[in-house]
Amino acid sequence: MHMRKLAALCVAAGLGAAGCVSAPMMVGEPGHLREEKEIPPSKAAAGEPAFCIATAAGPVGVGMIFSFPDYAGFRDIRLLTEEHPDPSSCDVLLKLMTNGISNFSSDEIEAYSAYTRELLWQGSAGGRIGMTGGQLLGPHLHRDFQPGTPTSNRLEQTKARGRRISSDELKDFAGGVLLSETALPFNWKQLMQMERMGLGSVPREPSPPSAAVMAAVAPAPAAAAEIRSDVDEPPPATAIQPHRYAVIIGVEKYREQLPRADYAEADARVFADYAKRVLGVPEENVALMVGERATRGDFEKYLERWLPNRVEEGGEVYVYYSGHGAPDTANGDAYLVPYDGDPTYIEQTGYPVKRLYNQLSRLPASRVVVLLDSCFSGGGGRSVIAKGSRPLVTVTPQGIPSKITVISASGANQVSNSYEARQHGLFTYFLLKGLKEKGDNLRAVFDYLKPEVAKAARREHNADQQPQWMEGR
Repeated sequence: MHMRKLAALCVAAGLGAAGCVSAPMMVGEPGHLREEKEIPPSKAAAGEPAFCIATAAGPVGVGMIFSFPDYAGFRDIRLLTEEHPDPSSCDVLLKLMTNGISNFSSDEIEAYSAYTRELLWQGSAGGRIGMTGGQLLGPHLHRDFQPGTPTSNRLEQTKARGRRISSDELKDFAGGVLLSETALPFNWKQLMQMERMGLGSVPREPSPPSAAVMAAVAPAPAAAAEIRSDVDEPPPATAIQPHRYAVIIGVEKYREQLPRADYAEADARVFADYAKRVLGVPEENVALMVGERATRGDFEKYLERWLPNRVEEGGEVYVYYSGHGAPDTANGDAYLVPYDGDPTYIEQTGYPVKRLYNQLSRLPASRVVVLLDSCFSGGGGRSVIAKGSRPLVTVTPQGIPSKITVISASGANQVSNSYEARQHGLFTYFLLKGLKEKGDNLRAVFDYLKPEVAKAARREHNADQQPQWMEGR
């Protein structure tokens, strides 16, 4: 960016021209970052999406966007807070991050679809002081989401195939914490009171996907009905069971560029709905971890601290995992693979199944159910697997402590498959369908799903897949 323009922004921020350091900005599509120099202010087009700030690195992060709204060019940008958490009118969810307020700080913005939570855009501005980095990224973000751009078209595609995030899901997306308006500095509160910022005003309903985009991404009506999962809408809620608890994990894409575990995040999100509605787990007793929010540290936090702090004597615990597993080739131990897991260093980066069982056995619960929609290749190093397959996690009955029941997607020497026609794991699809039809009687659910999974695996993949029911002794 030109130094004269940068100096003007620094002065506007009250930092002085000497308080900022010019550095390249990296902005653009995820995985295709490009360097930009300068972009002038522009007026928002009528079809611009509704942007919402879902999470920020404290008040400083919020200020990154709210300080210079005219320069950034947004027509509508709202801050979602504990007091105003409704994302029903949002198209794009923003995560604002900064690593400090020095000449060496770096401001980052990530933009996600509010329909499928896919990362659509990211940018970073390094070497800035205070909050100017976000202001410089704002125009690029605004420009790349204008109607007709590739990023805007991808957003439209997610509208056509996704469901907008709910208020209940927003907190999980935001990492478990939403900003409180009472903690914001006075100047940010003033800015948020402006009608053009949206907070406190009537939310704008986002425009529907264009006919051209719908025609390009949607199949004929009959075909669309075939790929839409009938389990995505959970049944009516049953009575709340105050002493039931659930930890739900779904990892589809991995930091180390492992093969995707197709539909794993959708598996977890829909199962979380069923945990609340069918199993009666109270909202506050559900921990949902998906994608980059399912690191090894998150596994340890929720399985080894959050659960023990909550579970009371006689309670029931459900742990659901959809994603990859990996073996320790030295001793054959099985590991769940977190978002930051690396099969090459699985002992250091994976979460051992033995450790999972050991932690759960210590809980004062009367019953613990572990549901595993994952698999494990056993090849070591790089494993070549069929498209849509997940490496098989081998669960040995002898290693299961008493009071723990394990329901796994397949046998020890089989592959757990995905169900592309229903956009879920094959096991998870029939698990959800069973819960919808049989209620919270898991034995009845299993007796229903086992033959259905086996039949579908033969039909869809020409493979044997036999779900397993194992009880600790």
